[in-house]
Amino acid sequence: MHRCLETPEIALQVVQQLANSPEDISVPSLARLARTCRLFSDFALEELWRGDNLKFVQRPLLHLLRCFPPDLVEIIERDGTRGGVNQLRPFVLQDLDRPERYLRLVKTLFYYPSDTTLDTRILILFSTWIPWDCIFPSLQKLTWSTESGHADGESTEIANLLRFLLAPQLHTLYLSGIGDMSLSLLTTVASRKLPIRELSISAPTATSPALSISAFLRSLRRLESLEIEQPVDQQAFCYLSSLPTLESLRIHGTFDICPCHSSQHESFPALNDSSWFNTDLNDIIRFLPTIGASPLSHFYLDPNLSTTTTLVSAVISGLAALPGPVQTLRKLTIVNLVWETAGQWEGDWGVSASALAHLSRFTGLTHVALTAPGGIDLDDDVLAGLLEQLQHLLLNHPKTATRLTIGVLVIAARHTALQRLVLTMDGGTGPLPAVGISSANEVDELDGEATEAQLAALAEAQLLELRWEAVAEIVERSEVEQQ
Repeated sequence: MHRCLETPEIALQVVQQLANSPEDISVPSLARLARTCRLFSDFALEELWRGDNLKFVQRPLLHLLRCFPPDLVEIIERDGTRGGVNQLRPFVLQDLDRPERYLRLVKTLFYYPSDTTLDTRILILFSTWIPWDCIFPSLQKLTWSTESGHADGESTEIANLLRFLLAPQLHTLYLSGIGDMSLSLLTTVASRKLPIRELSISAPTATSPALSISAFLRSLRRLESLEIEQPVDQQAFCYLSSLPTLESLRIHGTFDICPCHSSQHESFPALNDSSWFNTDLNDIIRFLPTIGASPLSHFYLDPNLSTTTTLVSAVISGLAALPGPVQTLRKLTIVNLVWETAGQWEGDWGVSASALAHLSRFTGLTHVALTAPGGIDLDDDVLAGLLEQLQHLLLNHPKTATRLTIGVLVIAARHTALQRLVLTMDGGTGPLPAVGISSANEVDELDGEATEAQLAALAEAQLLELRWEAVAEIVERSEVEQQ
């Protein structure tokens, strides 16, 4: 081997370059490097076991089991399917000589307790053999999901495995579809004082999750992102609102918002992303005063079926009255998510013209997406006002009767900052307005000393010409269809 490759920094660069290659190249190459020599082996193995996809180790627990001596365990197969593990002799510490290195490499683990008996039996053996507190001491991200699984995924034996996966460096924890048994272990998680920064909890089968979840949330000190599907009580809400680190809040359902909060109360000082799914907009109206000074950049709403046009207007106007978001908001989304995805629109709430008018108050707004079963009240002039500052605009509803004409395409073509436009319209009526766009061929040729302003003008003229050609094609196609 060349002496240059004996330098650890160069060996690390080689490994990282391979890791960034396409998977069909990186995985076999890293695996070969790991078998080449110890200098490359450590770096290559780190890459192979790193990341969310675990692209090399698709079944990490099975691979880890095979690191143990072959006379210690055997895998049971029935009808060609691996279904269990037999321990053949007593375990001794020397059996860990090889596996220990690999157990410490695992940083990401996806575990579905009721998905496969084999993985569960392997974890149970590991929890029995390992002499330290956590099976994977370097684990940083854990996904534990019992969704769509069998009832035994919530048995005492299986749920108890969670405590053996709580590594001291764990910063990301996803608990999906858990029940009362797994939920009861949140007190154990809280007692470990883990540096959890990203948390997601879904406990659809739990009988009374609020108390356990509330106590757990109030034990976290570094939380940056939270997604939760259960109601959260006032104590938890007050605590979360005071966290200086919380940047993302994704709620499925409702919060019990503490009445002590007001527009003068400093809360959610770092909140950047707030998303609400299947939510009652009355709760959102009570929530808005708590984010009055938040640096909110993205606000996402999926209203429930009790929503009305008046409530939608109240939310948009209330948001536009907040001193923080009115300056920082970049993306606003209001969707009818479940019904739109299924192609079955229900409800009659819409977006009024007055609600649309409030959007002009947001000084930095660039992305707007509105989908409403009851339609969106706008015409060409209102749309022209919306396009003044936007890069992306999506207006979708099931009603095809609108006051938009084909002229809105000409209006859109004039806005060079616009990158994406989605409209629901019936083809429009009325004559096509005059374009008034100079062709790029009519722009004077620029010499080598052209100013930046002249070059920008030429680029804008070329862009407008291309856009107008696209508009003309749409109009021509529409006229043919109408005939």
